[in-house]
Amino acid sequence: MRKLLSVLFVVFSMVGGFCYQIYNISVTLSGANEVPPVMTMGSGTLTGTYNSATGDATLNLNTSNLSGAPVAAHIHAGAAGVNGGIIVPLNIVSNPFVINIPLANRTDFLSGNTYANVHTVNFPGGEIRGQVIASLVVVPTLTTWFIFALMLAISILGVIYFRNGVMARDNIR
Repeated sequence: MRKLLSVLFVVFSMVGGFCYQIYNISVTLSGANEVPPVMTMGSGTLTGTYNSATGDATLNLNTSNLSGAPVAAHIHAGAAGVNGGIIVPLNIVSNPFVINIPLANRTDFLSGNTYANVHTVNFPGGEIRGQVIASLVVVPTLTTWFIFALMLAISILGVIYFRNGVMARDNIR
């Protein structure tokens, strides 16, 4: 029984690390960030949240002063100053919208190695661009509190069990 309780305690202690995390997403887009840079009055922002458990990002894309209407927008793989392939398209019609970051790209998405790019007819390679910045939101979720309470209860029960087991053994002798 002691081995079982020890194993359960270790397992439940590790579960806390597997809870999902929420990140704030922030991107500032400009022509100066394009590779190579483009001369434009255009600018934009891409903001929202990312759920690490599902890979879903709920985003808002806002642009202003572009040379024409956006014809496409994407999240691309690539560090600052490096062009990369498209990971996922962005909605240029309505806000907010949800995208799913593929599993293979999630680490890069959270570590600044992806960028948003907005394309227009005048700048088919991209008129404005910005690196994706993800910052962890430290807010305990209901799941986190439940796991904490469960771990605490198991710990208390373990202490009571071991204490009573030792006391019973000592009384027998």
